[in-house]
Amino acid sequence: MTKTVQHKEERAMKTLEATRRNCQQMVGKFPEGSSQHSLLRNRIQALLVAETALQSEVSSLPLSPEELTEALPPLYSIIRKCRKGQEKHEVESATYQRLQGIIEAMETAVVKIEASVEEA
Repeated sequence: MTKTVQHKEERAMKTLEATRRNCQQMVGKFPEGSSQHSLLRNRIQALLVAETALQSEVSSLPLSPEELTEALPPLYSIIRKCRKGQEKHEVESATYQRLQGIIEAMETAVVKIEASVEEA
């Protein structure tokens, strides 16, 4: 793995962890069974899978192809939501840049997960 790829994955890991912590803090604010609660629970699970994928080699991933595939839709959703949020801000703004970092982290995780599914 090149230093650039390793650095990109390290940044992605930090962003994934921060996003997961934010979701975990929010999940308790919604009643169990509500759509918001389910959405956050699914996102947390997908972010945990993404973290595991980034920490492991593609060939030795301790997750089944089904678990990996189930993690993709919530990650795609986060990417779409961030892109939608970027439309409301100037490219130079801090919010735009923060959302760009989240998008890049999710895309890095998606690429690794998709590679793992293809190899399985």
